[in-house]
Amino acid sequence: MNVEPPAASPSTTPAPSDDAAAASSSASADDDSSIQSVFKIKQTELAERIQSRAERVRQEAAALEELSRQLDLAGGPAKDSVEGLRAMLEQASLDCEHARLEYVLAKAEVDEARQQVDQLTETKEALSERLLQILHANEKAKLEKLDELRVQLDAPPQSRPAAVGATGKQVAVADGGKALPQPEEEEEGFDGFDELSLAAAGGGASAGGGDGGAGGGDAGDGNGKS
Repeated sequence: MNVEPPAASPSTTPAPSDDAAAASSSASADDDSSIQSVFKIKQTELAERIQSRAERVRQEAAALEELSRQLDLAGGPAKDSVEGLRAMLEQASLDCEHARLEYVLAKAEVDEARQQVDQLTETKEALSERLLQILHANEKAKLEKLDELRVQLDAPPQSRPAAVGATGKQVAVADGGKALPQPEEEEEGFDGFDELSLAAAGGGASAGGGDGGAGGGDAGDGNGKS
């Protein structure tokens, strides 16, 4: 008896063939190649962007360096000048303050010296004024004495006062031997001897002696005038 083989179940999947496997492998390889291509493209683009950015950064750094150099060149001398002027200004301020203090001290010394000069000048003027007053009073007294002696010389012999002799005592006049009061102290330069005094001191001298006494009186008058 012949036995038939069992029929295939409809749910059973048939085994893939070699063509299908090859097609699947080819599709997978194409996908990998496509992914690699895209990766290379993006990598290249990123590298180019990085290189471009680096170039820009380098240019900007060079520009900034140039600007910094120009700034140093532009501000360097001015800065040095400002610092130098500031140092000179501080030194000048110190010198000015020192000079001001010296001026104050010198001014005080000048004021003190001026006060001394003023005081000494006042003293000098006072002494000069006093000297002039004394000289004026002396000259006035001498003039008055000269006038008095001239009056005595012109007066009669009987009315003349007694003269002081060499011993400092009064000498009597001729009329009655009565001594007259001694005249006031005479100024230097006048001897005070007149004709009557000489005649009384000589004890009755001759007329020639009297003339000599008159001559002595004239001489005394001349000394008073000088």
